[in-house]
Amino acid sequence: MSLAVSLVVANGVVGWWLYRGFDCRPPQQVAQALKSTFRPSSLHPDILGVSELKLPRSIVQLEPSTASTALMPLSSLPKHQTVFCNETGKWKLLVTDRYGFRNPDHLWDRKPIDLVIIGDSFAQGVCVDSPLSFPDLLRQHHPNTLNLGMTAHGPLLEFATLQEFADRLHPKTVVWVYFEGNDIQSELLGFWSDLDQERHHPILNRYLEQPTFRQALYTLSPEALTQRYEKVYTAPKPPTLYTSTLQPEISNPLLRRSQRLLTLYYLQKLLNARYQDKQPLQNPVKIQQLLAQFSQILKQSRLRVKTADQWLFVYIPAKETLLSNQSHPLYQPVLNIARQNGFDVVDMYDVLNAKPNALSYYPLLGDHFNEAGQALMAEQVNQRISVIPGM
Repeated sequence: MSLAVSLVVANGVVGWWLYRGFDCRPPQQVAQALKSTFRPSSLHPDILGVSELKLPRSIVQLEPSTASTALMPLSSLPKHQTVFCNETGKWKLLVTDRYGFRNPDHLWDRKPIDLVIIGDSFAQGVCVDSPLSFPDLLRQHHPNTLNLGMTAHGPLLEFATLQEFADRLHPKTVVWVYFEGNDIQSELLGFWSDLDQERHHPILNRYLEQPTFRQALYTLSPEALTQRYEKVYTAPKPPTLYTSTLQPEISNPLLRRSQRLLTLYYLQKLLNARYQDKQPLQNPVKIQQLLAQFSQILKQSRLRVKTADQWLFVYIPAKETLLSNQSHPLYQPVLNIARQNGFDVVDMYDVLNAKPNALSYYPLLGDHFNEAGQALMAEQVNQRISVIPGM
């Protein structure tokens, strides 16, 4: 048997072992199956329906000239049982609050709020059930904690969310979660970073340029917000401007599995191999522009949420960075920007790099923190919050 054939066979065996018992259905298919048996429960009697997690980023990715100027969603559908995430073989479900975020709904009636969390999937506590997710663990020490994190949000979507909601809540502390893998610089060549996409969207730019700009999402009922969001999320989508130079994911399951067999995908997964070599500064001029805008976003956040007396900046490394034994090239520039804008830094790269087995804080097939990783993150953040007088 030739080496090539042996590798393909070994790849197939590894793929079977990695994904045995794994629910490989796409989230839309899972949500559709749940809809057929959906009934409001006594725990959530006002739930409106079932949906996969809706991502505002899918709207941001549209070509700017075709972007809607009527509404820019900042969250998923409110008051919905939501198919959330699957990095361990079983789809996680959650019930969103009245504005489409991951919170116990009654927290919106509490004022003032102790803590507001802003960020992407790491802030949202993705792929870990309550009460073991990052925001839930912080809530054990600071009960009035609202999580405005949203999967696939980048810095400008996060800023818009903060301006739209948080300044009405009068938070004492803001925890800003930053992920080095895609916030400013995409980890995979050919993909636009989050901020690089978001800075072209007309509504998101209005948040940054106009301190009083709001979409008045805060004033809408869950039913009204759902109706408006669904209109945007289900509208026919023109081609996206933000194309990738990498090969797109094949939608046909049989063809996709064949591709993964021939490209040794499963062996790469097992070995945590990179798809492409990291070349983090492909466009140094653009990177400097993005860093400057990121600094402006952090500065304006502090100016506009005046009630917060402490701002924490949580730096999250990419899993691949920990494997490479060297920090991301934008690691120090980003931390410098955070400190220059008055943020206290919680450096999870430094924390994880000191651990004998940093990968134990991730699921085998996932890129987000597992329960242990989210507990470590909450512990580090809570240690910084606990020194604030009155907290």
